[in-house]
Amino acid sequence: MESSKKERIHSKKREEVFPKGERMDSNHAIWDHVLKYLREEAGYSEATYSIWFKELELEKFTDSYFYISARELYKAEFVFKMYYPQLKKAIFETLGIRTELIFFSRETHGEKIPEFIQEHIRSDLLPDDALCRARQTEEYIKEPPLSEDEKKIVGGPVGTLIKSEIPPVKDGADYTFENFIVGSTNRVAHDACVAIAKYPSEVWNPLFLYAPSGMGKTHLLYAISNEILRNHPSAVVTYTSGEDFGNNLIENLMQKKPMHYFREKYRNVDVLLVDDIQFVAGKDAVQEEFFHTFEALFQQKKQIILASDRPPKDMNKLDNRLRTRFEWGLMADIQPPELELRIAIAKSKAEFLGIEVPDHVIHFLADNIKSSVRQLEGAMKRLKHYSMIYGKVDIPLARQCISDMTPRISVDDVVNKTFDTVCQKYQVGVQDITGKRRNANIVIARHVATYILRQITELSSIEIARYFSQDHSTILSAFRNVEKKIDENPAFEEEVEELIREIRE
Repeated sequence: MESSKKERIHSKKREEVFPKGERMDSNHAIWDHVLKYLREEAGYSEATYSIWFKELELEKFTDSYFYISARELYKAEFVFKMYYPQLKKAIFETLGIRTELIFFSRETHGEKIPEFIQEHIRSDLLPDDALCRARQTEEYIKEPPLSEDEKKIVGGPVGTLIKSEIPPVKDGADYTFENFIVGSTNRVAHDACVAIAKYPSEVWNPLFLYAPSGMGKTHLLYAISNEILRNHPSAVVTYTSGEDFGNNLIENLMQKKPMHYFREKYRNVDVLLVDDIQFVAGKDAVQEEFFHTFEALFQQKKQIILASDRPPKDMNKLDNRLRTRFEWGLMADIQPPELELRIAIAKSKAEFLGIEVPDHVIHFLADNIKSSVRQLEGAMKRLKHYSMIYGKVDIPLARQCISDMTPRISVDDVVNKTFDTVCQKYQVGVQDITGKRRNANIVIARHVATYILRQITELSSIEIARYFSQDHSTILSAFRNVEKKIDENPAFEEEVEELIREIRE
Protein backbone atom coordinates (compact mmCIF):
# COMPACT_ATOMS: atom_id res chain seq x y z
CA MET A 1 0.00 0.00 0.00
CA GLU A 2 0.99 3.66 -0.45
CA SER A 3 1.34 4.15 3.31
CA SER A 4 3.79 1.23 3.43
CA LYS A 5 5.86 2.79 0.66
CA LYS A 6 5.96 6.13 2.51
CA GLU A 7 7.00 4.36 5.71
CA ARG A 8 9.90 2.63 3.95
CA ILE A 9 11.10 5.94 2.51
CA HIS A 10 10.77 7.70 5.87
CA SER A 11 12.51 4.86 7.68
CA LYS A 12 15.42 4.99 5.24
CA LYS A 13 15.86 8.72 5.89
CA ARG A 14 15.73 8.17 9.64
CA GLU A 15 18.37 5.44 9.47
CA GLU A 16 20.76 8.02 8.01
CA VAL A 17 20.48 10.03 11.24
CA PHE A 18 19.67 7.38 13.84
CA PRO A 19 21.72 4.16 13.56
CA LYS A 20 20.11 0.79 14.04
CA GLY A 21 19.46 0.03 17.66
CA GLU A 22 18.64 3.67 18.41
CA ARG A 23 15.17 3.81 16.84
CA MET A 24 13.36 4.09 20.15
CA ASP A 25 15.85 6.71 21.28
CA SER A 26 15.15 8.66 18.10
CA ASN A 27 11.41 8.61 18.84
CA HIS A 28 12.12 9.86 22.33
CA ALA A 29 14.43 12.61 21.07
CA ILE A 30 11.90 13.86 18.53
CA TRP A 31 8.99 13.67 20.96
CA ASP A 32 10.99 15.58 23.58
CA HIS A 33 11.00 18.58 21.24
CA VAL A 34 7.22 18.40 20.86
CA LEU A 35 6.78 18.24 24.63
CA LYS A 36 9.23 21.09 25.10
CA TYR A 37 7.14 23.22 22.74
CA LEU A 38 3.96 22.39 24.70
CA ARG A 39 5.67 23.16 28.00
CA GLU A 40 7.57 26.32 27.09
CA GLU A 41 5.96 27.96 24.07
CA ALA A 42 2.33 26.91 23.70
CA GLY A 43 1.22 28.68 26.87
CA TYR A 44 -0.35 25.84 28.86
CA SER A 45 -0.30 25.93 32.62
CA GLU A 46 2.12 23.67 34.47
CA ALA A 47 -0.82 21.67 35.83
CA THR A 48 -2.24 21.09 32.35
CA TYR A 49 1.13 20.01 31.00
CA SER A 50 1.86 17.66 33.92
CA ILE A 51 -1.57 16.01 33.94
CA TRP A 52 -2.21 15.53 30.22
CA PHE A 53 1.01 15.83 28.18
CA LYS A 54 4.03 14.83 30.27
CA GLU A 55 3.37 11.08 30.22
CA LEU A 56 2.53 10.83 26.51
CA GLU A 57 4.96 8.75 24.49
CA LEU A 58 5.66 8.60 20.76
CA GLU A 59 5.59 4.92 19.84
CA LYS A 60 6.32 5.39 16.13
CA PHE A 61 5.86 7.87 13.33
CA THR A 62 5.52 7.72 9.56
CA ASP A 63 4.96 10.37 6.88
CA SER A 64 1.23 10.11 7.55
CA TYR A 65 0.74 9.23 11.22
CA PHE A 66 2.09 9.80 14.70
CA TYR A 67 1.27 6.84 16.98
CA ILE A 68 1.01 8.17 20.53
CA SER A 69 0.33 6.35 23.79
CA ALA A 70 -0.93 7.52 27.17
CA ARG A 71 -0.52 5.54 30.36
CA GLU A 72 -4.24 5.20 31.16
CA LEU A 73 -7.18 4.87 28.80
CA TYR A 74 -9.05 7.86 30.22
CA LYS A 75 -6.02 10.09 29.58
CA ALA A 76 -5.74 8.88 25.99
CA GLU A 77 -9.45 9.61 25.47
CA PHE A 78 -9.26 13.02 27.12
CA VAL A 79 -6.22 14.20 25.14
CA PHE A 80 -7.72 12.82 21.92
CA LYS A 81 -11.00 14.66 22.47
CA MET A 82 -9.65 17.92 23.83
CA TYR A 83 -6.13 18.48 22.49
CA TYR A 84 -5.99 16.80 19.09
CA PRO A 85 -5.58 20.08 17.08
CA GLN A 86 -3.11 21.51 19.57
CA LEU A 87 -0.89 18.42 19.38
CA LYS A 88 -0.97 18.53 15.58
CA LYS A 89 0.07 22.19 15.73
CA ALA A 90 2.92 21.41 18.17
CA ILE A 91 4.23 18.68 15.86
CA PHE A 92 4.09 21.00 12.87
CA GLU A 93 5.71 23.92 14.71
CA THR A 94 8.61 21.81 15.99
CA LEU A 95 9.13 19.26 13.21
CA GLY A 96 7.45 20.84 10.19
CA ILE A 97 5.37 17.68 9.68
CA ARG A 98 1.65 17.70 8.88
CA THR A 99 0.29 14.44 10.23
CA GLU A 100 -2.69 12.63 11.71
CA LEU A 101 -2.61 11.21 15.24
CA ILE A 102 -3.57 7.79 16.56
CA PHE A 103 -3.78 7.21 20.32
CA PHE A 104 -3.29 4.01 22.29
CA SER A 105 -3.48 3.30 26.00
CA ARG A 106 -0.51 1.49 27.51
CA GLU A 107 -2.89 0.32 30.23
CA THR A 108 -5.22 -1.31 27.63
CA HIS A 109 -2.99 -2.21 24.69
CA GLY A 110 0.29 -2.83 26.52
CA GLU A 111 2.93 -4.82 24.65
CA LYS A 112 0.70 -5.25 21.61
CA ILE A 113 1.07 -1.60 20.58
CA PRO A 114 3.96 -2.29 18.12
CA GLU A 115 1.93 -5.15 16.64
CA PHE A 116 -1.15 -2.94 16.22
CA ILE A 117 0.95 -0.22 14.57
CA GLN A 118 2.52 -2.64 12.09
CA GLU A 119 -0.93 -4.02 11.24
CA HIS A 120 -2.21 -0.50 10.61
CA ILE A 121 0.77 0.29 8.35
CA ARG A 122 0.23 -2.98 6.46
CA SER A 123 -3.55 -3.12 6.16
CA ASP A 124 -4.95 0.12 7.61
CA LEU A 125 -6.67 -1.84 10.42
CA LEU A 126 -6.72 -0.82 14.09
CA PRO A 127 -8.21 -2.30 17.25
CA ASP A 128 -11.66 -0.91 18.03
CA ASP A 129 -10.46 0.94 21.12
CA ALA A 130 -7.64 2.81 19.39
CA LEU A 131 -8.48 6.49 18.97
CA CYS A 132 -8.21 8.23 15.60
CA ARG A 133 -10.12 10.90 13.68
CA ALA A 134 -11.12 8.52 10.90
CA ARG A 135 -13.42 6.66 13.29
CA GLN A 136 -14.60 9.55 15.42
CA THR A 137 -18.08 8.57 16.61
CA GLU A 138 -21.24 10.54 17.23
CA GLU A 139 -20.58 9.96 20.91
CA TYR A 140 -17.39 12.03 20.72
CA ILE A 141 -18.99 14.70 18.57
CA LYS A 142 -21.97 15.26 20.85
CA GLU A 143 -20.39 14.62 24.22
CA PRO A 144 -19.98 17.78 26.33
CA PRO A 145 -16.28 18.60 26.15
CA LEU A 146 -15.68 19.14 29.87
CA SER A 147 -17.44 18.83 33.16
CA GLU A 148 -16.96 21.59 35.71
CA ASP A 149 -14.85 19.21 37.81
CA GLU A 150 -12.57 18.54 34.82
CA LYS A 151 -12.15 22.28 34.28
CA LYS A 152 -10.99 22.61 37.90
CA ILE A 153 -8.48 19.80 37.41
CA VAL A 154 -6.70 21.42 34.46
CA GLY A 155 -6.79 24.87 36.02
CA GLY A 156 -8.16 26.81 33.08
CA PRO A 157 -9.90 26.61 29.71
CA VAL A 158 -9.06 23.42 27.81
CA GLY A 159 -8.34 23.32 24.10
CA THR A 160 -7.03 26.89 24.11
CA LEU A 161 -3.98 28.57 25.52
CA ILE A 162 -4.21 29.01 29.26
CA LYS A 163 -4.32 32.70 30.17
CA SER A 164 -5.08 34.66 33.25
CA GLU A 165 -7.58 37.50 32.78
CA ILE A 166 -4.60 39.76 32.22
CA PRO A 167 -1.85 37.68 30.60
CA PRO A 168 1.39 37.69 32.58
CA VAL A 169 4.36 39.61 31.29
CA LYS A 170 6.74 37.23 29.51
CA ASP A 171 10.25 36.90 30.80
CA GLY A 172 13.36 35.00 29.84
CA ALA A 173 15.93 35.25 27.08
CA ASP A 174 13.44 35.37 24.21
CA TYR A 175 12.10 38.85 24.96
CA THR A 176 14.86 41.32 25.79
CA PHE A 177 16.38 44.33 24.10
CA GLU A 178 19.69 42.47 23.93
CA ASN A 179 18.38 39.87 21.50
CA PHE A 180 16.21 42.23 19.46
CA ILE A 181 18.17 42.69 16.23
CA VAL A 182 18.22 46.36 15.22
CA GLY A 183 18.36 47.72 11.67
CA SER A 184 17.34 50.83 9.79
CA THR A 185 13.70 49.70 9.52
CA ASN A 186 13.09 49.30 13.27
CA ARG A 187 15.69 51.55 14.90
CA VAL A 188 13.33 54.40 15.82
CA ALA A 189 10.85 52.03 17.48
CA HIS A 190 13.64 50.19 19.31
CA ASP A 191 15.34 53.33 20.60
CA ALA A 192 12.02 54.78 21.77
CA CYS A 193 11.25 51.59 23.70
CA VAL A 194 14.70 51.56 25.32
CA ALA A 195 14.25 55.19 26.42
CA ILE A 196 10.80 54.51 27.89
CA ALA A 197 12.05 51.41 29.71
CA LYS A 198 14.74 53.55 31.36
CA TYR A 199 12.54 56.57 32.05
CA PRO A 200 8.87 55.52 32.11
CA SER A 201 6.42 58.45 31.88
CA GLU A 202 9.28 60.91 31.39
CA VAL A 203 9.92 60.85 27.64
CA TRP A 204 6.92 59.91 25.47
CA ASN A 205 3.45 59.16 26.69
CA PRO A 206 1.78 57.43 25.04
CA LEU A 207 4.11 55.49 22.79
CA PHE A 208 2.26 54.08 19.76
CA LEU A 209 3.98 51.32 17.76
CA TYR A 210 2.50 50.15 14.47
CA ALA A 211 3.56 47.53 11.94
CA PRO A 212 2.13 44.49 10.16
CA SER A 213 1.98 41.24 12.10
CA GLY A 214 5.27 39.49 12.75
CA MET A 215 7.57 42.54 12.77
CA GLY A 216 8.56 42.45 16.44
CA LYS A 217 6.04 44.76 18.15
CA THR A 218 5.17 42.21 20.82
CA HIS A 219 8.85 41.45 21.42
CA LEU A 220 9.44 45.16 22.12
CA LEU A 221 6.43 45.36 24.47
CA TYR A 222 7.72 42.44 26.52
CA ALA A 223 11.26 43.83 26.45
CA ILE A 224 9.98 47.11 27.93
CA SER A 225 8.13 45.17 30.62
CA ASN A 226 11.13 43.03 31.53
CA GLU A 227 13.50 46.01 31.64
CA ILE A 228 11.18 48.07 33.85
CA LEU A 229 10.63 45.17 36.25
CA ARG A 230 14.36 44.49 36.40
CA ASN A 231 15.08 48.09 37.37
CA HIS A 232 11.92 48.64 39.44
CA PRO A 233 10.81 45.27 40.92
CA SER A 234 7.91 46.83 42.78
CA ALA A 235 6.40 48.46 39.66
CA VAL A 236 2.94 47.29 38.61
CA VAL A 237 3.22 46.44 34.91
CA THR A 238 0.17 45.12 33.06
CA TYR A 239 0.18 43.66 29.57
CA THR A 240 -3.07 42.93 27.71
CA SER A 241 -4.51 43.07 24.22
CA GLY A 242 -7.33 45.14 22.78
CA GLU A 243 -9.40 42.00 22.36
CA ASP A 244 -8.81 40.81 25.94
CA PHE A 245 -9.65 44.26 27.29
CA GLY A 246 -13.00 44.12 25.51
CA ASN A 247 -13.70 40.51 26.49
CA ASN A 248 -12.95 41.25 30.16
CA LEU A 249 -15.30 44.22 30.08
CA ILE A 250 -18.10 42.15 28.53
CA GLU A 251 -17.57 39.34 31.04
CA ASN A 252 -17.70 41.82 33.91
CA LEU A 253 -20.98 43.28 32.60
CA MET A 254 -22.57 39.88 31.96
CA GLN A 255 -21.73 38.71 35.47
CA LYS A 256 -23.11 42.00 36.83
CA LYS A 257 -19.99 42.67 38.86
CA PRO A 258 -19.38 46.19 40.16
CA MET A 259 -17.36 48.13 37.56
CA HIS A 260 -14.63 48.97 40.03
CA TYR A 261 -13.59 45.28 39.92
CA PHE A 262 -12.79 45.72 36.25
CA ARG A 263 -11.29 49.20 36.50
CA GLU A 264 -8.88 48.32 39.29
CA LYS A 265 -7.16 45.83 36.98
CA TYR A 266 -6.20 48.47 34.45
CA ARG A 267 -6.07 51.76 36.33
CA ASN A 268 -4.07 50.84 39.43
CA VAL A 269 -0.91 50.24 37.42
CA ASP A 270 2.35 52.05 36.75
CA VAL A 271 2.68 50.85 33.15
CA LEU A 272 -0.08 49.65 30.82
CA LEU A 273 0.88 47.89 27.59
CA VAL A 274 -1.88 47.09 25.10
CA ASP A 275 -1.11 44.97 22.05
CA ASP A 276 -3.45 44.90 19.01
CA ILE A 277 -5.27 48.02 20.19
CA GLN A 278 -7.06 48.13 16.81
CA PHE A 279 -9.56 45.59 18.17
CA VAL A 280 -11.26 48.19 20.36
CA ALA A 281 -12.38 50.16 17.27
CA GLY A 282 -16.07 49.96 16.43
CA LYS A 283 -17.11 48.69 19.88
CA ASP A 284 -18.78 51.63 21.57
CA ALA A 285 -18.81 50.37 25.15
CA VAL A 286 -15.22 49.12 24.92
CA GLN A 287 -13.98 52.39 23.41
CA GLU A 288 -15.79 54.40 26.07
CA GLU A 289 -14.21 52.38 28.88
CA PHE A 290 -10.76 52.47 27.32
CA PHE A 291 -11.02 56.24 26.85
CA HIS A 292 -11.61 56.72 30.58
CA THR A 293 -8.85 54.23 31.42
CA PHE A 294 -6.45 56.17 29.20
CA GLU A 295 -7.48 59.47 30.78
CA ALA A 296 -7.10 58.17 34.32
CA LEU A 297 -3.60 56.79 33.67
CA PHE A 298 -2.45 59.82 31.72
CA GLN A 299 -3.57 62.24 34.43
CA GLN A 300 -1.64 60.17 37.00
CA LYS A 301 1.46 60.30 34.72
CA LYS A 302 1.46 56.54 34.27
CA GLN A 303 3.15 55.14 31.17
CA ILE A 304 0.91 53.94 28.31
CA ILE A 305 2.30 51.88 25.42
CA LEU A 306 0.07 50.80 22.55
CA ALA A 307 0.73 48.59 19.54
CA SER A 308 -1.32 48.09 16.39
CA ASP A 309 -1.10 46.75 12.86
CA ARG A 310 -1.91 50.24 11.48
CA PRO A 311 -1.63 53.91 12.49
CA PRO A 312 -4.59 55.55 14.29
CA LYS A 313 -5.65 57.49 11.16
CA ASP A 314 -6.25 54.19 9.35
CA MET A 315 -8.42 52.64 12.08
CA ASN A 316 -11.96 52.66 10.76
CA LYS A 317 -14.65 53.32 13.35
CA LEU A 318 -12.12 54.44 15.97
CA ASP A 319 -13.57 57.08 18.29
CA ASN A 320 -12.07 60.49 17.44
CA ARG A 321 -11.26 61.14 21.11
CA LEU A 322 -9.13 57.99 21.17
CA ARG A 323 -7.54 58.76 17.81
CA THR A 324 -6.28 62.14 19.00
CA ARG A 325 -4.99 60.70 22.27
CA PHE A 326 -3.19 57.85 20.51
CA GLU A 327 -1.37 60.53 18.49
CA TRP A 328 -0.42 62.69 21.51
CA GLY A 329 2.95 61.08 22.11
CA LEU A 330 5.42 59.39 19.79
CA MET A 331 4.23 57.21 16.92
CA ALA A 332 6.89 54.81 15.60
CA ASP A 333 6.41 52.38 12.75
CA ILE A 334 8.39 49.24 11.93
CA GLN A 335 8.97 48.52 8.26
CA PRO A 336 9.70 45.09 6.75
CA PRO A 337 13.35 44.26 7.48
CA GLU A 338 15.96 44.92 4.80
CA LEU A 339 18.14 42.05 3.57
CA GLU A 340 21.04 42.78 5.94
CA LEU A 341 18.70 42.80 8.94
CA ARG A 342 17.05 39.55 7.82
CA ILE A 343 20.47 37.92 7.56
CA ALA A 344 21.42 39.15 11.04
CA ILE A 345 18.12 37.88 12.49
CA ALA A 346 18.57 34.46 10.89
CA LYS A 347 22.15 34.17 12.18
CA SER A 348 21.11 35.25 15.67
CA LYS A 349 18.27 32.72 15.74
CA ALA A 350 20.57 29.95 14.52
CA GLU A 351 23.02 30.74 17.32
CA PHE A 352 20.21 30.82 19.89
CA LEU A 353 18.90 27.44 18.66
CA GLY A 354 22.39 25.94 18.67
CA ILE A 355 22.37 24.98 15.00
CA GLU A 356 25.19 25.52 12.51
CA VAL A 357 23.76 26.96 9.29
CA PRO A 358 26.06 27.68 6.31
CA ASP A 359 26.08 31.28 5.12
CA HIS A 360 24.60 30.40 1.73
CA VAL A 361 21.61 28.77 3.46
CA ILE A 362 21.18 31.83 5.71
CA HIS A 363 21.22 34.05 2.62
CA PHE A 364 18.71 31.80 0.85
CA LEU A 365 16.24 32.05 3.74
CA ALA A 366 16.75 35.81 4.09
CA ASP A 367 16.26 36.25 0.34
CA ASN A 368 13.01 34.32 0.32
CA ILE A 369 11.31 35.50 3.55
CA LYS A 370 11.04 39.26 3.31
CA SER A 371 7.91 40.45 5.03
CA SER A 372 7.89 38.89 8.52
CA VAL A 373 10.49 38.47 11.25
CA ARG A 374 8.21 35.90 12.88
CA GLN A 375 8.17 33.80 9.70
CA LEU A 376 11.95 33.97 9.42
CA GLU A 377 12.39 32.85 13.03
CA GLY A 378 9.83 30.09 12.46
CA ALA A 379 11.78 28.91 9.42
CA MET A 380 14.95 28.68 11.53
CA LYS A 381 13.14 26.60 14.16
CA ARG A 382 11.81 24.29 11.49
CA LEU A 383 15.26 24.02 9.91
CA LYS A 384 16.69 22.85 13.20
CA HIS A 385 14.17 20.07 13.58
CA TYR A 386 14.35 19.04 9.92
CA SER A 387 18.12 18.76 10.34
CA MET A 388 17.58 16.37 13.26
CA ILE A 389 15.58 14.08 11.00
CA TYR A 390 17.66 14.33 7.82
CA GLY A 391 21.09 14.96 9.32
CA LYS A 392 22.06 17.90 7.12
CA VAL A 393 21.48 21.60 6.49
CA ASP A 394 21.43 22.60 2.83
CA ILE A 395 19.41 24.61 0.30
CA PRO A 396 16.93 21.80 -0.58
CA LEU A 397 16.17 21.33 3.12
CA ALA A 398 15.76 25.10 3.60
CA ARG A 399 13.47 25.24 0.57
CA GLN A 400 11.36 22.48 2.11
CA CYS A 401 11.16 24.41 5.39
CA ILE A 402 9.69 27.50 3.73
CA SER A 403 7.55 25.81 1.09
CA ASP A 404 4.31 26.97 2.73
CA MET A 405 5.66 30.43 3.71
CA THR A 406 6.53 31.83 0.31
CA PRO A 407 4.12 32.76 -2.46
CA ARG A 408 3.76 30.13 -5.14
CA ILE A 409 4.53 31.47 -8.64
CA SER A 410 4.82 29.54 -11.87
CA VAL A 411 8.14 28.62 -13.42
CA ASP A 412 7.18 30.61 -16.51
CA ASP A 413 6.75 33.71 -14.34
CA VAL A 414 10.26 33.22 -12.92
CA VAL A 415 11.71 32.70 -16.40
CA ASN A 416 9.98 35.80 -17.77
CA LYS A 417 11.16 37.96 -14.88
CA THR A 418 14.70 36.63 -15.31
CA PHE A 419 14.65 37.50 -19.02
CA ASP A 420 13.27 40.99 -18.37
CA THR A 421 15.77 41.76 -15.58
CA VAL A 422 18.83 40.46 -17.42
CA CYS A 423 17.86 42.11 -20.72
CA GLN A 424 17.35 45.45 -19.01
CA LYS A 425 20.75 45.13 -17.34
CA TYR A 426 22.64 44.36 -20.56
CA GLN A 427 20.46 46.49 -22.88
CA VAL A 428 19.36 43.66 -25.17
CA GLY A 429 15.99 42.24 -26.14
CA VAL A 430 14.40 38.96 -25.05
CA GLN A 431 14.33 37.89 -28.70
CA ASP A 432 18.11 38.44 -28.77
CA ILE A 433 19.02 36.13 -25.86
CA THR A 434 16.55 33.45 -27.00
CA GLY A 435 17.79 33.67 -30.58
CA LYS A 436 21.02 32.78 -32.38
CA ARG A 437 22.87 36.12 -32.54
CA ARG A 438 26.43 36.04 -31.18
CA ASN A 439 27.16 39.69 -30.37
CA ALA A 440 29.33 39.90 -27.24
CA ASN A 441 26.74 41.69 -25.08
CA ILE A 442 24.02 39.27 -26.20
CA VAL A 443 26.15 36.23 -25.41
CA ILE A 444 27.00 37.41 -21.90
CA ALA A 445 23.32 38.23 -21.22
CA ARG A 446 22.28 34.81 -22.51
CA HIS A 447 24.89 33.05 -20.39
CA VAL A 448 23.97 34.99 -17.24
CA ALA A 449 20.27 34.21 -17.75
CA THR A 450 20.97 30.47 -18.04
CA TYR A 451 23.16 30.60 -14.92
CA ILE A 452 20.50 32.41 -12.89
CA LEU A 453 17.78 29.97 -13.94
CA ARG A 454 19.96 27.08 -12.79
CA GLN A 455 20.46 28.85 -9.44
CA ILE A 456 16.90 29.91 -8.59
CA THR A 457 14.77 27.18 -10.18
CA GLU A 458 14.77 23.40 -10.18
CA LEU A 459 14.71 23.26 -13.98
CA SER A 460 17.09 20.78 -15.57
CA SER A 461 19.55 21.88 -18.24
CA ILE A 462 17.33 20.24 -20.85
CA GLU A 463 14.29 22.21 -19.64
CA ILE A 464 16.26 25.47 -19.57
CA ALA A 465 17.56 24.77 -23.06
CA ARG A 466 14.01 24.78 -24.42
CA TYR A 467 13.53 28.41 -23.35
CA PHE A 468 16.62 29.40 -25.36
CA SER A 469 16.02 27.12 -28.34
CA GLN A 470 19.38 25.50 -27.57
CA ASP A 471 20.55 21.98 -26.76
CA HIS A 472 21.39 21.11 -23.18
CA SER A 473 25.15 20.82 -23.81
CA THR A 474 25.19 24.49 -24.89
CA ILE A 475 23.40 25.44 -21.69
CA LEU A 476 25.91 23.48 -19.58
CA SER A 477 28.77 25.21 -21.38
CA ALA A 478 27.20 28.64 -20.74
CA PHE A 479 26.72 27.77 -17.06
CA ARG A 480 30.38 26.74 -16.70
CA ASN A 481 31.56 29.91 -18.44
CA VAL A 482 29.68 32.07 -15.95
CA GLU A 483 30.95 30.02 -13.00
CA LYS A 484 34.53 30.47 -14.22
CA LYS A 485 34.07 34.21 -14.67
CA ILE A 486 32.55 34.50 -11.17
CA ASP A 487 35.56 32.71 -9.67
CA GLU A 488 37.95 35.07 -11.43
CA ASN A 489 36.07 38.36 -11.03
CA PRO A 490 34.48 39.37 -7.68
CA ALA A 491 32.86 42.42 -9.30
CA PHE A 492 31.11 40.19 -11.83
CA GLU A 493 30.00 37.87 -9.00
CA GLU A 494 28.40 40.82 -7.19
CA GLU A 495 26.73 41.87 -10.45
CA VAL A 496 25.12 38.45 -10.87
CA GLU A 497 24.10 38.26 -7.19
CA GLU A 498 22.45 41.68 -7.48
CA LEU A 499 20.45 40.42 -10.48
CA ILE A 500 19.35 37.35 -8.48
CA ARG A 501 18.23 39.53 -5.58
CA GLU A 502 16.27 41.79 -7.93
CA ILE A 503 14.55 38.82 -9.57
CA ARG A 504 13.58 37.36 -6.19
CA GLU A 505 12.05 40.63 -4.95
